[in-house]
Amino acid sequence: MPKWKFRLASDVIVQLQPKPTIMPSQFVAAMGVKPKLQYFEGTAVMSEGVTGEALKRLPKRPCPPWWQIRFELFTFDPGMDWTFRRRSSCWQGGADPYAPTALAQRVVVALRSGYFTAAMPPKLLSHHCMICGKGLTDPASMARWIGPECAGTSTLRVPFLIRCDEAAGDGLDIPAFLRRAS
Repeated sequence: MPKWKFRLASDVIVQLQPKPTIMPSQFVAAMGVKPKLQYFEGTAVMSEGVTGEALKRLPKRPCPPWWQIRFELFTFDPGMDWTFRRRSSCWQGGADPYAPTALAQRVVVALRSGYFTAAMPPKLLSHHCMICGKGLTDPASMARWIGPECAGTSTLRVPFLIRCDEAAGDGLDIPAFLRRAS
C-alpha cells in the first residue's frame, strides 16, 4: 500500500498509509464488532526544521526537540464522521512530555479544517504515485502524480470526449437520450 507523506505546518509532517479492511465473521459481527472502513494508519512528527527523513528514522542528538505520534484514522460507515485514535507517542529525552497531546490536536484540527480539500500533490514531500506509492522519476508521471503503470500510459495525453453528433456521423449507434435535440 502507498505511504503518502506531506507537511501540515512548517514544524509538522505526517505520513498516512491506507490499510485493507478486515471484515468480521458473522459470529463476531453478532457480538457488535464493526469493521473499520476506509482505514488509515498514520505517523506525525513535530520538530523545528523537520524533514521527511524523520518519518524513517528519528533524529539523534544533538538536534532540536522532537515528538512523534502514531495514530489510526477510520470510519465505521462512509456516511459517518471519521475517528482519530492515537496509538502511541514518543519524544526526545528532556522534551516536553505533554507536546504529543498538542501534536495530536494539531493533526486533528488540520484534518477537520479541510486540509485535503485543497490541491493535494503540492503538499506532498516527495514524488510518489498517488495510487500505488512507487517513486516517480519520469517528468510526465511527476506532472500527473500517477505512474505509467497505474495511468496505463507514459505520455501526457489527456483522455477526451467524443461528441454524440460526431460519433453518429462515424456510424456508431448512439442511444436516443444521448443524441442532441435539434
